[in-house]
Amino acid sequence: CISYPQHFHGYHVNVISRNRVPETVAINKDTTQVDRDMCTDVILPVNQPGAYPLHTHYVPGVTANGVYIDPYGGALIVLLAS
Repeated sequence: CISYPQHFHGYHVNVISRNRVPETVAINKDTTQVDRDMCTDVILPVNQPGAYPLHTHYVPGVTANGVYIDPYGGALIVLLAS
């Protein structure tokens, strides 16, 4: 089972539930763990304009299967906020 830490640049998210089970304590963080076959619900308060990457910290996912290629080798999402 592989879990994927999802990392938000420029913002912190509020984790509100995992697998539809509400969190008992508010969690505010810039990286959240998502396990296989798991759903994590977050609230992303967009409070500053700009372009911010969102990516996993799982190395094969952000590279070309472990090989770093310029400029981008793997999965990267850019959040555009205005």
